[in-house]
Amino acid sequence: MRHSLLAPGKRIRPMVTIMVTAHMGGREELALDPACAVEMVHTASLILDDLPLMDNATLRRGRPANHRIYGEDTAMLAAVALLNGAYAVIAEARHLSAALRAELISVLANAIGSDGIVAGQESDLHADHSLTDFNSLLQRHAQKTAALFVAAADIGARIAGTADDRLHAVREFAHNLGLAFQIRDDVIDIAGDHGMGKDTGQDANKTTFASLVGGERALALAGRYADQANFALRDLGPALAPLAELTRTLVESDQNERTRFEPEFARAAS
Repeated sequence: MRHSLLAPGKRIRPMVTIMVTAHMGGREELALDPACAVEMVHTASLILDDLPLMDNATLRRGRPANHRIYGEDTAMLAAVALLNGAYAVIAEARHLSAALRAELISVLANAIGSDGIVAGQESDLHADHSLTDFNSLLQRHAQKTAALFVAAADIGARIAGTADDRLHAVREFAHNLGLAFQIRDDVIDIAGDHGMGKDTGQDANKTTFASLVGGERALALAGRYADQANFALRDLGPALAPLAELTRTLVESDQNERTRFEPEFARAAS
């Protein structure tokens, strides 16, 4: 569990939880335990994704994939333990009210389950990729990737005591940020950037945003979803500017990668 959870990583999802709490008027320290729970869920999903019966990856966060060191059996148990541990971390966060803890656990469970990450992964594994169109791909990654971004932001907003009529904008922001992040990841996979600390070329036999529309258009599409994420913040006031900066960082890095990955885009297109 420690091998995967404590490996160097971007920690964007828990960062979203903490930032939303802080900039929606809550106390940042109240979000730390739930943010850790979000990262535990994300890490569990990575361990499972990397298994030979899933994506069969060898590298994750610059380290050998969990199963490459501890075996498939222990890796699976580590993932299950992290998932259940995430619920326990929230349940034991006594600085939050019992009612709020129950809400947060429900939000996280729904993001993981048969309408969330699990559904997206099932579709990714067993869909007929030769027949995948843009809308079905969008639905797949709304579940597989964006669902946990949405849960991360939703949890942060609830900790801050955000009114229900403002939760929609927070969730819309996170949904679009998650899609932008996924599209960028697709581009990195097709371009073969080994500096990301994980295997590339894993999606060679799958339909991805990059393979469906091409690398250049995929980068532009990531930028549009990042813009939509920030547009969703417009009614929440200037305090949310740091979240807008987070999405801009994605866009700016995409623009830098456009030139660096150009040869790989050309080869992929041919």
